[in-house]
Amino acid sequence: MEPLDASQLYQACDTSLFDFETTETIEPIEKSVGQERAVEAIDFAATIRQDGYNLYAMGPSGTGKHTAVMAYLHEKAKTAPTPSDWCYVNNFKEPRKPAALELPPGRGMALRADMEELVDVLRATLPAVFESDEYRSARELISQEYTKRQNEIFAHLSEEAKADNIAMRNPASGRITFAPIIDGKVLSGEEFQA
Repeated sequence: MEPLDASQLYQACDTSLFDFETTETIEPIEKSVGQERAVEAIDFAATIRQDGYNLYAMGPSGTGKHTAVMAYLHEKAKTAPTPSDWCYVNNFKEPRKPAALELPPGRGMALRADMEELVDVLRATLPAVFESDEYRSARELISQEYTKRQNEIFAHLSEEAKADNIAMRNPASGRITFAPIIDGKVLSGEEFQA
């Protein structure tokens, strides 16, 4: 292999061929040069109007695939109708499957801002509600009603058990146990085992 001569390493350019002073004044090239088939493929992919189709651009890194696709899509978007905003919200019945809300274009960000404001308001107001005298009174009434109903149920169970010679033990502890009654006497665990 022969070494290159210095004249082979440099190519002079006749600047009189250009009608501009610097490249800052040149309009950028909007289309991919030499990539007509790629542009046709992008156009074809972008015009499919059915679910399940995607565009995949393959090639070496740094060749402008992403730039070309995004430039085409931005240009196409200028003439297309603005799509709906899609927001995913919590599905309380099935938390692993969020609910999708379709909103008019531009309303998604407004919904987000409104929800953030609602959360801030709830953070400020809910603790005050649960600390109010009205809430405490209502909670106490519910608690009293629950205790009354629980006592009635235990009394009814105890009466039914006695009718069948069975004693109900420790209903106040929340853990109910039953023991047999023989000749009016409640048997202990040891007596029952014997």
